[in-house]
Parts: sequence; structure tokens; C-alpha cells
Amino acid sequence: MSLAPGQSLLHYTLIEQIGAGGMGVVFKATDTKLRREVAIKVLPDDFAKDQERLARFEREAHVLASLNHPGIASIHGLEEEDGVRFLVLELVPGETLADRLKRGPLPVDEALTTAKQIAEALEQAHEQNIVHRDLKPANIKLTPEGKVKVLDFGLAKAYESDTSSPDLEHSPTVLASPPTMQGMILGTAAYMSPEQARGRPVDKRADIFAFGSVVYEMLTGQRAFDGETVSDAIVAILDYEPNREMLPQAVSYRVRDLLGRCLQKNPRHRLRDIGDARIEIEETLSGELGPEPMVAPAAALSRRVVWMTVAVAVGLAAGLGISRFGRGTPEPRRDVQRIQFEFPHLVESTRIEWLKISPNGRYVVYEPRDESGLFLRDLSALDVRMLPGTEAGDGPFFSPDSRWVGFLGEGKLKKIAVSGGLPVELCDVGNSPGAAWGPDDNILFSPTWASGLYAVSAEGGEPRPVSTLDTAQGEAGHWWPRFLPGGRHVLFTVYTDKGSLAQAKIGLLDLDTGSHRSLGQGAAPRYVSNGHLVYHRAGVYEVSAFDLARLEIVGSPRVVLHQVPALDPAGWRENLFSFSETGALVYIDRGVGGTWLESSLYWLDRRGQLERLPFPPMVYTALSLAPNGERILVSAISHGEFVIQLLDLERGTFEELDFESNSLRPRWHPDGKRFAFTSSRNGPWGGYLRDQSTGQPESALIVSALDESPGDFTPDGKELVFARWNQETGVDLWLLDLESQDEKPVVTLRSDDEFPRVSPDGNWLAYETDRSGVEEVYVEPLRGPGRAVRVSSQGGTKAVWSPPGGEIFYAVDGRAMVAGYQTSSGAFDPEPPVPFIHEEGEAPTKSILFLEPSSDGRRLLVVLPEQEPRARITVVTNGFDELRGDSGQR
Repeated sequence: MSLAPGQSLLHYTLIEQIGAGGMGVVFKATDTKLRREVAIKVLPDDFAKDQERLARFEREAHVLASLNHPGIASIHGLEEEDGVRFLVLELVPGETLADRLKRGPLPVDEALTTAKQIAEALEQAHEQNIVHRDLKPANIKLTPEGKVKVLDFGLAKAYESDTSSPDLEHSPTVLASPPTMQGMILGTAAYMSPEQARGRPVDKRADIFAFGSVVYEMLTGQRAFDGETVSDAIVAILDYEPNREMLPQAVSYRVRDLLGRCLQKNPRHRLRDIGDARIEIEETLSGELGPEPMVAPAAALSRRVVWMTVAVAVGLAAGLGISRFGRGTPEPRRDVQRIQFEFPHLVESTRIEWLKISPNGRYVVYEPRDESGLFLRDLSALDVRMLPGTEAGDGPFFSPDSRWVGFLGEGKLKKIAVSGGLPVELCDVGNSPGAAWGPDDNILFSPTWASGLYAVSAEGGEPRPVSTLDTAQGEAGHWWPRFLPGGRHVLFTVYTDKGSLAQAKIGLLDLDTGSHRSLGQGAAPRYVSNGHLVYHRAGVYEVSAFDLARLEIVGSPRVVLHQVPALDPAGWRENLFSFSETGALVYIDRGVGGTWLESSLYWLDRRGQLERLPFPPMVYTALSLAPNGERILVSAISHGEFVIQLLDLERGTFEELDFESNSLRPRWHPDGKRFAFTSSRNGPWGGYLRDQSTGQPESALIVSALDESPGDFTPDGKELVFARWNQETGVDLWLLDLESQDEKPVVTLRSDDEFPRVSPDGNWLAYETDRSGVEEVYVEPLRGPGRAVRVSSQGGTKAVWSPPGGEIFYAVDGRAMVAGYQTSSGAFDPEPPVPFIHEEGEAPTKSILFLEPSSDGRRLLVVLPEQEPRARITVVTNGFDELRGDSGQR
């Protein structure tokens, strides 16, 4: 039905057409019953004929009609006449923000005032679990009174229409499938979030990304992500950052930082709540906090955690004040009180790597595995915030007065005030194991993994050595210092040239004399203020009484903290639990938050059928299938150590190969007799080559200073591609000639480029890189010029080639993907990736941790966890009771 001004729909008389887009034509009209002007949005004919979509739209419109906020244009009704479906909307006077921006950017104060009102409208809707999904200047009206009205709230979800409009301002929807499912692209191209552009599930964080784009455009007059076509705009959103130099000088650092948090490409790194943006803008407009940022607002973080129960939290706050043991007679045992909080997305990248509780028991600082920054949770206020400027932060620790957090990052030792501010650099440091803050306001740290301890003032200055490696006794590194009461003696880990954490010793350093001695075997020692020493040994945690007067361990050790993951045998992370002076304990849960999970081996075919292999569950950390497909090399964790096992597929047997120290990440040589692996037998990680056909354990060092993995051989077996860490450029990829030992760089960009795999023809190199902000799979020529080509489209890790060629496999979000490719033109030309399981099958419900193709490429050898990983932290109020030896058995 064709409509024109002067016609009527029910009791609404059309006055003039005032808009049109992919979601319908809009008329100004008069409501003759209520004698008011309204807006009539006529739905497209194809939409009105789709009964399923129409019913879904009606349900959504009912929800949207419940929104009641002065900054949101109201929905008055959903009507029909003679087959014409139309919405009756509030008629908002004034011009759209898109029209206003045609005249140039807004003054900074006006832009921020407008942004605050937009944030208020979004906040109201988000609190009712309603997401706009198509926020853009054309959907924002500026009234003559200076008020903001957000239009079409939630209608993008309600419509789910299909349009191919080339106009970036009116290109809301590309595919017609439910917006909570993968495959759906919903939102105007120039303002959609990366997850929308990839067709991935969206939530309120998509609105936050669009909000950042709109605010950027108001301040600069230019779109944050632009292009001549929809495709160009999507490429800009996925691969480029907006030019922040376009922002006026009058824009404060706080607003610049807020825009950066809103426009994070990874939604897990993005600002979580639009209400925090509103608060930030309000405080900037009022000038309350000045031009420099104090602390990111309470929930303005890239990964917000949720308390499981507030009732227990109240108990925690009370328990922190009463749970301390005396130095002499212990208090009577009380029931252990626990509170847990976890991340909303149970994926590998959200596991916790470091955590620490403050001495006063009030704060917990932690670092997610994806290294997105350091986060501080205030246990008394139940809020969490990211510490600004800590995006590259690692190894956090508190000052004795709980007022500062120290950390390592970007080759520096730094500190940041809990109360607010930006990080302060103290001194240069290399790739350090960690540090501790003493009561005399000196910080002890190891500048490298192969050094003694150094001290520097908490105010900064020149570091000075305080311990010396006794190389005659095989000492290879002094790690993880911990001060004893009084601050004149220090506990630390003595790593030895045996290259094994199981051979480490507990060191005791006298700061007055500079001498140190061993207290026995163990690692990661720490003194707990109820008079005990807790340390790691043989894959478990032990506790022993400690005599502060004699500085000796007394009594027999007991195994404790059964619920805490064993210390990573590679020795990279020791902050898996922490005690406060008040007796509170915080820890990462075993099996759900640690670095490694117990898992099993399976064959997976393209129909989704799983065939479990006859080997026991273990903590598998890598696997390599022999060229003949008959044997598997795996690295696993056993009794707190990395071990390599040889599995025989035909006989169903396995044996643990003998090594002197930590050995991991084996990779078969193409001859099927030898294999490369990584070992720390000489201190730093190195790549070794072992001939398994001789039955002898001898191994030859082939490359030093690895980034844990020996990489992959070329098909002729003459060269090895390996990963090496560089402080300036991150993890780089190198090519080693095994005969001449010549090395040459292959990939040395400022990104972490890891897990290299050489193609069956030896011409191409696949690897995993984070250069786009998330892990993706790239391929480039192994030798000679040629550009890197991205294979994955929605993230990707652990790429492997199909042995017959023509396909490359990888994992994303725990699912296996496959991408075909052609190289006939001399360039690498990948096809769009599709799920590996696409022959009327269903994918496994558990996440794939590692994968390796069969010789014919029709099946994948996969490692699946026994339980799914979760990033969960537990706080125990009276944590000293956990050290009595029986609290962990439950």
C-alpha cells in the first residue's frame, strides 16, 4: 500500500514524510483522538508478511514500550490497517545529531553534555536488559531546549531485517537470524562493534562501543571508523584505531581514556557499564577531579566480576576484623567462611594469572591471563576497577601499609596508588620473576630469571644488589622474595642449574650481611603471620611452623591448600594464593582458574563424533602426532613437573621418557625418529633434539633463549622455526639451519607471534598473533617477500596444516575451524573459514585445548578438558584455619 501525506491510518492523519531507512518510512502525523502530533513508522511490506518475525517484533515492542525516561523517545503503540503495520512513536522536535554534525564538531562542553544525556538514556535501558544495537547520530535527536532524545531504542533487535544499503548512515542489518546467535550482523556499519561486524553475540557492550564512536564524532566532526563502502567501514572497525590526534586539545585526559575504554575491540576489555561513562563525564564537566585521571571508575573495567552472594560478602567484611590469630596461642577454630566471584564468560582467556590480597585484608589485586591490565577489588565496598596505565602490568604486590600496588611492566618496576593516580616508574628491570615491598620502604626484585636479588627505594633510584648467586652450588636464579617480620631477613626461591622447580630450595637472606642459606627443599616460600611457613614442594603445598627467633623451620610439614592449583612447574606464576596480615586468604580455585586443566585425548571427525583414546586423564600441555600416525608425543604435568610421554596408538601403551629436568612441548622431526623439545635444564629455556630410535636419553642443544616452544620443522627436516621473546618487539619467529646453526628472523613485529607451523610444501608459515588486539591466525611466505594474510575471521589459535595440503585447521572459542586455501597463483589465497564439523554433526560441548590433524586430514586429535575452565577467585575470612591440615579435605 502506497502512502502519502493527507492519507489516514486509523485515527492518524499523515502530514509529511520526515524520514526513511532500512527499517521503514517515517511520517509526521496527527492523532485525531488525543489531538497530538506523533511519528508514524510504517514497516516494510516484506516484514509485515513474515508472521514469525512479526510476532517476535510485537513481543519486543511490548518490552520497549515499558521504557520510561525523558531521554528515550516513547513507543505509543503498534497498529495495523488494511495490511499496513505501523508503529506510533513520540514525535520529537529538533534536528538529529547527524544533521548537526554536518555543520562540524560540537564544542567540547556541549559534546560532553550531549554525551552525558545519551549515557543516561542508555543506562536506563541497560538496567532493564534492553540493548539499542543501532546507536548512531541519526537516531539521536537534539531538541530546541537542548535536551537529547534517543530514537528507535531496541528496534534493531525487533526488526532483524535484511538490507544491503550502501549508505553507511543507514545500513543497520545484514543477516536475518536471531541477534543473540552467531552469524548475525546487526547495527549501522560505521558505528557497529567488532563483535557485531563479525556476526558474534552482542550485549550492552556493543552499545558502549557505538557510544564511544558517537562521542568521538561529536568532538572531532569525523567518524571514528569510516570508509567509502560498508565493507571499508567494517575493515576499519576490525583492523584500525581512530586517530586520537584529531581530538581537540581541550579534551581532558579523562575523556581520552574513557574513549579508549569504550572503543576496545575485544568486548572483554571494554568498559562494562555505561553508567560509569556517565559518572566520568559528569565529574569531568564539574571539574571535581581535575584534568588528570585518578582511578578508573568502579565498574569501568575490561572484565567485571560478579559476586555470587552479597550475604556472604557482609560476613566477609565482618570476618576481616575478627579472624586474625594471635602470635602466641591460636584462637579457637571457627567455621571457614568463603565468598567466590568469577567472570561472566567461562573461557580460557579469562583465567587469573596473578592475585594478591593487601596486608590489611581490604583489597585484592589480580591480573587476567589475557594481560589486559591489573584490577583492584575493594572487599569492603564490593567494587572493582582497573588500575589505569597497567595494561602491560604483571606480578602485582602491595606496600606494607596497603596504600600502593607495585608491579612490573614495559621493562620497568612501577607503583600506583590505591587511592588513584597514574603509575610511577621506579627503575629499569628485565624479564623479572617478581618483587616484594619491605617495611623499610625498599622493594626487592630479581631483574632477570637468572640473577640474584636487587633492592631499590620505593621512591625510585638506582638498584643495588643484595644477594649473589652461588654458582659453585648450582644456583641459577633467586626468585620471588618475601620479607619476614622486621624487614631484615628475606625468604626466596633458589632455582638451580638442574632446571627443575622440584629441585628448588628455600633461601633465607640476611640483608645486613648479604649472606644467604638454605632452609631445605621447596619453592615460593612465604611467612604467614600466625607463625607458619607455606611453600610448594613435589606438586603440593606444605606448611610448617617457623621459629622467628632462630629463623628455622620446626616440626613436621603438613599438606594444605588442597583447593589451590599446584605451582606451574615452568615457574612463571607463583601468586596463586595470598594471605593478609588479618588472616584473610584469597586463592584461585584448582581445576577451574589455574593455568592447566586435567584433560583427555580424543579423535574428532567432521560429523562431531568423538573417539576417546585409551590413555588416562592428565594435565596435557602439548601434543605431536608422529608422521606415520602411530605414536603421539605429549607433554604433561606430573607431580609438579613437566614430563614428556610417548603414547603408542596401536598398543594403547604409554611410557614416561627420562629427562633430567622440566621438558615440554615435543615436536616430531619429519624422519619420525627424532623430536625437538624445550627444557630448562641449563637454567633458561632452550630447544633440544633427541633421537628416540636409539633408546638413549642423550639430547643436543640446538637453540637457546626460546619462548618455551621449539616450534616446527621444515618438511625436509633441515630447518626449525622457533619463537623467541624480545623485550622490544614481543615474541618473534626465527628460522634455524640445524647444520650450520645460522639463525635469521622471519617475523619481528611489535606483537606476540607464536606457535609457528610450516606448510606441507615448506613454502608457507602459519602462526598465531595478537597484532589486531585479539589472537588471530596469519599465514605468510616462509622465505622471500610477501604479505601476511589473515586466515581466521573471528579469532583463532593453534593453527595446524592438513598433511595432504589444501586446508588449515585452528581453534577459536574452543571450537575447531577449517579454512581451505589455494597457492596456484603464487600467493596464499584462503577461503572463508567454516566449522570443522559441518557434515550434519554437532561440536563437542567441551572446549578444545589442543589439536593435531591425522595424516589424511579427515580427523583431528584433540585434547578436551575434564571440566570447563573458569576464572574464579575465593576469599576465605579466617584463612589461617586452612593451615591446620584438614580443612582442604572436603
